[in-house]
Amino acid sequence: MKKSSVSGLAGSVRIDRLTLQGITKAENHGKRLDESSKRRVIKDTPAVTTTGLDLCALYEEHIEGAFVPKAECRALHVLVQFPTDLVDGADASGMLLHARQFAERVFGDRAIFADRIDRDEQGQQVVDLFVAPIYSKKTKRQDKVAVSTTKHLKALAAEYGFEKTTLRNEGRALQTAFFEYLRDEMQLDGVERGEQKWSLDPDWKSREQLREEELGALKAEADNALAEADAARSAALAELARAQAVRIEEAEAAHERRLAQQQSAERMTVALAKMEAANASLNAELQEKLAAAKVKEAEAELQAERWRVENQAAERDRAKAAAMIQAATAQSRQLANDRTLHQEQIALLSRSADDKEGLHLQIGRHPLSDAGFTMDEQHMSAMERNAYSKPWPPAIAAMARALARALAIIRGAAAKVFEQERAIANRETRMATEQAEANLRLEERRAAQMHEHRLAMKDLNERQAAVDAAHADAVRSRADAEARIEIATKCEKTASAAAAFNARWGRALAAIANTPNVITIDEKGVASFDAQIAKTLGEEFAETIASRPPKWADEALTRELEIAEQRHVLAERDRLALMQVQQLAALLEKAGSVLTPPQQLVAEEVRYAVGKTAAALSNRQGRGM
Repeated sequence: MKKSSVSGLAGSVRIDRLTLQGITKAENHGKRLDESSKRRVIKDTPAVTTTGLDLCALYEEHIEGAFVPKAECRALHVLVQFPTDLVDGADASGMLLHARQFAERVFGDRAIFADRIDRDEQGQQVVDLFVAPIYSKKTKRQDKVAVSTTKHLKALAAEYGFEKTTLRNEGRALQTAFFEYLRDEMQLDGVERGEQKWSLDPDWKSREQLREEELGALKAEADNALAEADAARSAALAELARAQAVRIEEAEAAHERRLAQQQSAERMTVALAKMEAANASLNAELQEKLAAAKVKEAEAELQAERWRVENQAAERDRAKAAAMIQAATAQSRQLANDRTLHQEQIALLSRSADDKEGLHLQIGRHPLSDAGFTMDEQHMSAMERNAYSKPWPPAIAAMARALARALAIIRGAAAKVFEQERAIANRETRMATEQAEANLRLEERRAAQMHEHRLAMKDLNERQAAVDAAHADAVRSRADAEARIEIATKCEKTASAAAAFNARWGRALAAIANTPNVITIDEKGVASFDAQIAKTLGEEFAETIASRPPKWADEALTRELEIAEQRHVLAERDRLALMQVQQLAALLEKAGSVLTPPQQLVAEEVRYAVGKTAAALSNRQGRGM
C-alpha cells in the first residue's frame, strides 16, 4: 500500500453512527469482551478514561429527560487520530483533554457521555469519544431539550461553505476543523491537513483490515522466500546435473583413453581417483546446499502455514463479522421497512373502519395477495395504495378480515335497523295522523265544553263579583265606621285631655293675672316667675308652669311677661322722670331769689307743671305697685 505524503504529520477524525445495539457492542469492545478486541491486545495496560467504560448506563443517564428522535442512529462514535510524528503517544491525558475540547467545539458542551484512550494496542494516538449532542429545541408551542446526531455536523458543513450538507461534505468540514484545532490551539509545528478524499470508498481501515494487509505482505514475503528456495534448489540440481554430465564425459574419456592407452592406466586410475574425490566433494557441497535449501523451504513453509492459519482465522472472523453486520443491517433495514409498511397498513385499516371514508372494506379476494379482503382503491392516497398492494402480514390480514366481518355485520345490522326505523317512522306517521285527527276531534269537543264552561263561569263570576262587591262594601263601611269611632274616641280623649290641660293653664294664667307680683324683672329687664310667690299659688300652678303650654296659653303667658316687662320699663322711666322733675323743682327753688319778675312768673308756671307731673308719676307708680 502506498504511504501518504502527510502520513504521521496529519490528524483525522472519523465518525461511526451507533444504534442501541452498536452502543452495547462498543461497550463490550472497550471492556475487551469480544474476540476482535482480544486480538488487538499486545500488553496488559488499562485504558485511560474520565467517564468509565459502562457506555449503556452512561448513555441512559446522559439522555434522561431529553427528547430522542425515533431513528436508528442513537449516538456517534468519534475516533480522533492525532499525528503520530508530532504528538507523544505516552501523553494519554493530554490527548484525551484535547479530543474532548475539540468535540465540544463541534457538538456543544452537552454532547460527550463517554471517552477512553486504549493503552494495550499498538496504536497509541487514537481517542474514542461517544457523543449524543443535546440542545434546546424551540417550536411554536414550546421549548424542549432534545438529542440530535445530525444538527451540529450540518451546521459545521454550512460554516465551512458547503452548500449541500452531505455526509462527504460534513466529513471534509470536520477534517478541516480538526486541522485548524491542531494548528491553532495545540500549535503543532509542521502539522498538515490530511489528503482530501475523492472516491466514495472508505479511506479508513480497521486494525483487522490492516492486519490482513500485513499478513498479505508476510505471505508475499514467504512466497518470495519459497520462490528463492525453489530457484536455489533448481540451481543446485542443475549444478549437480552438470557435474554428473562432466563426470560421465570424463568417465567416457577415461574409458576411451584406457582402451586407447593401456600404458597410462596408472595415471588414469589416479585421475579417476581425483575425479571421484572431486565428484564426492561436489556432491557433498550440493547435498549441503540442498539440505540448507530444504531447511529454508521447510521454515518458509512452516511460517507460511502459520500465516495461512492466522490469515484463515482472520478471514473467517472478518467474513463472519461482515456477514453478521450485513445480516444485521439488512435485517434492521427490513424491519424498519416492514415496521413502516405495517404502520401504514394499520393506519389504512383504521381509516377503513369508518364507512364515511369510502374505502368499503369487505371480505373478498385481494388483487395481489391472499389476504382475504378488498378495499376501494379510488379513495386511497398514493402511499395507501402502495401499502395496500404490498403483502399483508398474517396477523394484520387476520385483523383486517375480522374488521371486514365486523363491518359487514354492522352494515347488515344498520340496514335492518334502517328498515325497522323506516317502518317505525311510517307507523309513527300513521299514528301521528290518527292522533292528530283524534286530537282535533277531542279539541273540538273540548272547545265546545270549554265554551259552555266559560259561559257558566262567566255567570258565576258575575254573581260572585256582585256578592264580593256587596261584601267588600259592607266591610269597607264597617271599617270606616270603626275608624271613625276610633278617631272620635281618640279625638274625645285628646279633647278631654286638652280641655283639662287648657283649664289648668287657664287657672294658672288667672292666678298670674290676680297676682302680678309673681312676675319679677331682673337688672337686665328680663321677666321671670318668683319661685317663692309661685309656691304660694299651689302645686298645680307649679306643675302647670313647668309643663309646655299650649299655643294660646303660650301666647297669653308671653303677653303677660311682655306686659310685665313694659310695666317695668315704664316704672323705671317714671322714676327717672320724677327724679328729674324733683331736681328741676329744687333748681327753681334755688334760683328763685335771683330771677326777674318775668322769669319768676315762668318759673312759677314750671313749678306748677312740675308739681302736676310729679303727682301723676307718683300716682302711676302707686298703681304699678
